[in-house]
Amino acid sequence: MSFSYKITDELCSEKIINKNFCVGEFFALDSYLKKYDSCLKKKFLADKRDFFKKKLLAYNINSNGLNFNLIKQSNNSRRGFLAGMFICCGILSDPKKSYNLEFINNNFADAELVKKNFAVFDMNVNIVRRKNDFVNYIHDSEMISKFLKLIKVSACLMEFENIRILKELRSDVNRTVNCETANLNKMIKASCDAVNDIKYIIERVGLDYLPEDLQMIAFYRLKYRHATLKKLGEKFYPILSKSSMHYKLKNIKMIAQELRKNKKKGK
Repeated sequence: MSFSYKITDELCSEKIINKNFCVGEFFALDSYLKKYDSCLKKKFLADKRDFFKKKLLAYNINSNGLNFNLIKQSNNSRRGFLAGMFICCGILSDPKKSYNLEFINNNFADAELVKKNFAVFDMNVNIVRRKNDFVNYIHDSEMISKFLKLIKVSACLMEFENIRILKELRSDVNRTVNCETANLNKMIKASCDAVNDIKYIIERVGLDYLPEDLQMIAFYRLKYRHATLKKLGEKFYPILSKSSMHYKLKNIKMIAQELRKNKKKGK
């Protein structure tokens, strides 16, 4: 079952529906069917319209006299109207794959009406032309969540939020792993560069060429090639900080660079 159908199914369930909300849903369905009598979903929408018509009769409301001026008088009716429009022309993609809510209308006036009703609830919904259709679309997960809350589909909202939380957790984990991998690669490269510099110094002029404090740094870097600067600093007494280790290895690197430069000059 698609997520869109789950929403429609919940909207048309036998749960107690607010009177004004029901008015909005019926009006959306009835208006849509009158405009698009030949739409592919005609029977499906007609059945849903009749469902809400019976609900209105239970509230002693005559469905024949409804108009949009009545809908505008109540936010619950506006919510119901958006819910009804979703049943008519709304699509919500599987949130496991993407966040994409659309209302596909055949004319600009209907798309603008959907947009204005969203605006009442501080939701800015864009309109785009797609071939012969005018599409209201939302790609933001927060706004989609707000919409589901707005049209009172609590079960679908709960499922959507669970999926969203799981996706965010996975994203955070992947981001952390990628960050740690990048840091590890950076550390390994720095260690390899330092080892190569020290080996070059030993081959060219010997370890004694270095100042005494840098000789010990070089010795321990060669001995513990995979150790972090923090762990390497802990081998000394007193313990050397990470920044101190970095500074001393940088000095070794500068000496190695100077020796390479001199070799090229023939010195």
